[in-house]
Amino acid sequence: MLNSKSKKSTLSVSSTTNGTPMRENNGINIITVNTKIEGTITVESDLRLDGEVEGNINGNGDSKVVIGSKGTLKGTLTCKNAEINGKVIGSLTISEKLTVREKASISGGEIKVKTLIVEPEATINANCIMRKDPTFFDDEEEILVEQKKEERAENSSIED
Repeated sequence: MLNSKSKKSTLSVSSTTNGTPMRENNGINIITVNTKIEGTITVESDLRLDGEVEGNINGNGDSKVVIGSKGTLKGTLTCKNAEINGKVIGSLTISEKLTVREKASISGGEIKVKTLIVEPEATINANCIMRKDPTFFDDEEEILVEQKKEERAENSSIED
């Protein structure tokens, strides 16, 4: 629901045709050029962004988000698969595959992804973390730090 009086807004998009989810019919939600949305967008099916979003895009399930060559996201993107052709200023958490096309630009945040494909001439100015299962990034980071500490402690005690 979009509320113009509220500073925070949420747009939930679930395309249907006669009560049937469009996902089954390869339905795609499109935010066109010259459209600007501020707030949080949650999609249950694929999304193509050719306009501008200032906020968060959350793709649920098997959704794929494509940011077109004229599209801009200032915020966070969380989804299963993504293809960036335009501009992202913020963070991305992609549980499967992220494709960054040649004219794309990603900056100012962190990329968490399982598989990363970057075409020549794409621009990335962000921290990138790649893991088999990026849904456990935060916990996994803490576990890895603890494991390294334990390994160092074991190695120093062996040397003594």
